[in-house]
Amino acid sequence: MKKTQLRKAFVEELKTLDGQFTRMGIDTTKAIEEAVDALLNHDNEAAEKVIKNDEKINAYEVAIDKECFRLISLQSPIGDELRFIISIIKASADLERMGDHAVSIAKGALRIADEPRLENIESDLEIMTDTVIEMAELAVNAFVTRNDQQAKAAAEMDAKVDHYFDKLIPQVVSDMKKDNSLVVTGASYISMISNLERMGDYVTNLCERIIYLDEGKVVDLNG
Repeated sequence: MKKTQLRKAFVEELKTLDGQFTRMGIDTTKAIEEAVDALLNHDNEAAEKVIKNDEKINAYEVAIDKECFRLISLQSPIGDELRFIISIIKASADLERMGDHAVSIAKGALRIADEPRLENIESDLEIMTDTVIEMAELAVNAFVTRNDQQAKAAAEMDAKVDHYFDKLIPQVVSDMKKDNSLVVTGASYISMISNLERMGDYVTNLCERIIYLDEGKVVDLNG
């Protein structure tokens, strides 16, 4: 195969990686939304679905890793292309960890299926969840389009997630102290809030990968 043909094939393979990453991002954000809905609605079937579908998210990460290492071995990429491959390996790991947190929320939903809800904080929880999902969607799109400004905008939204974390944890603890029957429910809600906060951190990490990919420098967006 001629050099130009090899080069064209390599570029197409990089585009395929972008496509896999996008689909992984879509499935991950969907898992987050469904896991939180399952907990708030005491929907065991939805929770089981999230847990089962995590295999698909894990499979995406494995497939991306294998393809990246294959390309490094066969193509010996340098410069921007090597930076892209390194970035997508790390970015897919961020998404996989977010999927794990969604599973943790879904498992919490199963634990409190027959327990009372904390309806007084649910509207704030939904805002917190929507913020994490919006961050993730922006970050995935920014990665594929190489849009560092969009990545920075997504990372800035993590302050809103942290705000709700700081607001909701004390509220749940207060409810648990007032009513012992809410202890099991409260523990699961605290876990969910903590998982959402960690997801925000992982999205911020992903945004840092995007800036590294675009500008070739390591930045800290968690400050």
